[in-house]
Amino acid sequence: MTDSLTFDSNVYSAGTRHPKHQHDVLHMSLVLYGRLSETVGHTTESAGPLSVVVKDPGVVHADDFLTSAKLVRVTIPAATIDALLDDPARSAPWRWTHHPVAANAFLRLAERVNKDRATSHLCDPDIVDLLAAISARPALPA
Repeated sequence: MTDSLTFDSNVYSAGTRHPKHQHDVLHMSLVLYGRLSETVGHTTESAGPLSVVVKDPGVVHADDFLTSAKLVRVTIPAATIDALLDDPARSAPWRWTHHPVAANAFLRLAERVNKDRATSHLCDPDIVDLLAAISARPALPA
């Protein structure tokens, strides 16, 4: 598995629809602004600013952009979320999170890479923080 990451961003117009499709790489995306819904199977998730999604390769999904929206995406070739986490029970092939910890890690990483034009790798502390936030389990009562 390669550990090099690529970054890109896309702007979508309100009303844009992407019918069912899939990607051949692992995507982690952050909504910078706007609202969208994404459907996998019979489940639809709504997302807005600072929502983060992780999609394994091959996850069939459809997207509806309810407003104009901008997303920034990290792509990891030849990886699955399961391969990146220490506990496979925490790795859903498609997962949205609306937690600020995940958004903060993503924003730090994107800002640094955009500013320095540097590449990043899976061992990057912000990637580790992002994966930890996405896969975190609720704390059990003491």
